Amino acid sequence: MTRFKLSALILMLLARLLLSALPAQAAPAGQANEAQLWRDISIGYPLVDWFNRVARPDDIARIENISQLELLERIHVGRKLVVFKSVTEAEQIVPRIAGQIDIIGYNLEHGPANPIDEQENPLAAIKRMRQLANDYDLLLALGPDRSFALSDGAHLAPYVDIFVLQVQKVQTETVTVTDFVLPLVPQLRQANPNLQVSVQIRTEGDVVALADLVDLLRPNLDGVSILTSPETISVAADLIEELNRHDPAGAAATAPTKTPRTDTKGETAAEDALPQGMMWLLIVILSLVAGAIGGWAIALHFSAHNYPGMNPNNRSGRPPAGALATLAPALQSRDFRLFWLGQIVSTMGTSLQVVAEGYLIYQITNSTFWLGMVNFIGLLPVVPIALLGGVLIDRLPRRRLILATQAGLMLQALTFGLLVLSGRIELWHIILLYFLFGSLLAIDHPARRAFLVELVGPDELANAVALNATIYNFSSLVGYALSGLLIATIGVGGTMLANAATYTAPLLALSAIRLPDVRHDAAVKKLSAAMSEGLLTLWRQPVILAIISLMAVVGGLAWPVFGLMPAYAEDVMGTNAVGLGLLLAAGAFGS
Repeated sequence: MTRFKLSALILMLLARLLLSALPAQAAPAGQANEAQLWRDISIGYPLVDWFNRVARPDDIARIENISQLELLERIHVGRKLVVFKSVTEAEQIVPRIAGQIDIIGYNLEHGPANPIDEQENPLAAIKRMRQLANDYDLLLALGPDRSFALSDGAHLAPYVDIFVLQVQKVQTETVTVTDFVLPLVPQLRQANPNLQVSVQIRTEGDVVALADLVDLLRPNLDGVSILTSPETISVAADLIEELNRHDPAGAAATAPTKTPRTDTKGETAAEDALPQGMMWLLIVILSLVAGAIGGWAIALHFSAHNYPGMNPNNRSGRPPAGALATLAPALQSRDFRLFWLGQIVSTMGTSLQVVAEGYLIYQITNSTFWLGMVNFIGLLPVVPIALLGGVLIDRLPRRRLILATQAGLMLQALTFGLLVLSGRIELWHIILLYFLFGSLLAIDHPARRAFLVELVGPDELANAVALNATIYNFSSLVGYALSGLLIATIGVGGTMLANAATYTAPLLALSAIRLPDVRHDAAVKKLSAAMSEGLLTLWRQPVILAIISLMAVVGGLAWPVFGLMPAYAEDVMGTNAVGLGLLLAAGAFGS
C-alpha cells in the first residue's frame, strides 16, 4: 500500500502544480465595469451608413486606406481617424485633411508595410508623428504589433494619446490575450498617466465570447477597436449589440481628453476568466499522467510477487506467453515496461515544449528569422555535446545519467513556465533555455537508446528498439494535438508547467528499475582521446557513416519546416494555437 499512497501523493502535488498555473475566476460581468468603452470601427464604402446609424458621439470611424479619404465627408457621427504606415506619407497627407479628422493613426509593425528606418528607430518615428499631431491640434493613436508593444511600448506611450493593443490574431485564446494585455497596460499608464488604451479585435467567431473577452479586460481599457469588412457587417452589428448589453446602464462613454483612472499591476492572474471546459481538459491531462503513474505502481506491485504463471527464472517477471510474447516480447520485461511507459509520457511533454516555444517566439517577435534562429541555436550543441555524451554513456551508469538529464529537462521546463507566467519572459531567456534544452537532449537521446541493451536480452533487443521508435511518433501525435488545446486554454506558461509535470513519470520509472549501475568502459582515458577514438571508428565504418550522413541531411532539411510552422499557421492558414497543434499532429500521424 505504501507505493499506492506515494502515487496518490504525487498526483495531489501534480494537481496543485497545474491548478496553480490557472487564472482565478473573474468577477461576473458588470461588477467591476464602471464606464462605457468608446468604439473604434474600421469602415469602407458599404459601412459608412451603418456606422452613422450605430455610432455614439465618442465612437471613432477609422479609415485604413488613404484611397478612401473621400469617405470623411460622409461620416456624420463620432470622430474620424485616418491610419498611416509611414511617417513621410502622413506628413504629406495630413496637412490636406487636418480640418476633416480628429485623430492621426500610426500602425507600427514588423514587415514590408513600414519603412525599415522606422522599424529600426520607432522612437524617432513616433516623435515625428507627435510633432505632426501637435501642429494641427490632433490626437495621435498608435497601433504597434505585439513585438513592438512589448519591447518599445513604455518608451512610445508618452508621445501618444491612444494606444491600441493588437490581439485580433489570438482573440479566441483568452489566456494568451490576458497574459499580453494585463501586465502591459500598467506599464503604459505609468509612462503616460493620460493615455487611453484599447484592444483591437476582429469581427469573426462567437460574438458573445468576444464581448466576454472585452468584459474581462474592461477595467484596464478605455475603448475597443473593431476590425470589420463588408462581408462581416452582420457579425459587426451583432457584436455592437452584444457590447451594448454588456455596457453599464447609464454610464457615459469617455473621450481621450479625460484623465483615465490609475491602474495598478496587482495580481493579474486574479483578473483572468476561467474558460469553459478548462477543468475537463485538466482532468484529461491529470488522467493521462495518473495512468502512467498508476501503471508504474501496478507493474511494480505485480513484479514484486511471484504470481502463478510467472517465470521465477526471468529477471524481469514476464507474464504468461501469448499474444504479447509474440508481438512485443520486449514488453514482457518489467524494467523495459517501466522505462517504455515513462518515456511515452516524457516525449509527450517534449512535444508540448516544442509547440509552446515556437508559438511564443512568433508571438513575441513576429519574425520568421527568429523562429529559424532559435531552432538553429537549439541544434548547435547537438554535435559537440553528443560526442561528449557518447563518452559519458560508456563511463557513467546509464540509468543515473538518464535520471540526471530528465531532471534537468524538468527544471528548464519549470523555469520556462514560471518566467512566462510572471510576465518577465524575454527572447534571450528563450534562447538560453532552448540551448540548454538541446544540450540535455543531445545526451539524453543516445543514453536512452544505449540503455535498452541493459533492459532486455539479445533476442528481444530488436523488438525493444522498434517499440522505442514508436514512442516518438505516438507521443508526438498526442502531444502536438494536446499542445494547441493547452496553449488556447491555460496559456504558454501553463503548458510548460504541464510539460514539467510529465517528467515525473520517467523519473519514477527509472527510480523503480532494478538493475545494477555499471560502467561499460572501465578504461580511464582523456575525454579528447575518447572522442577522437569514436570519430576514428566512425570513419572506418563507411556504412554507419553513410547512415549518419543521410540522417543529418534529412534532419537538416526537414526539421526547419516544423520550426517555421507557427508562422505558416498564423500567416498562411490564418489559424491559432489549436490549428498549429493540429498541423503538427497531422505530420506525426502521417509518419
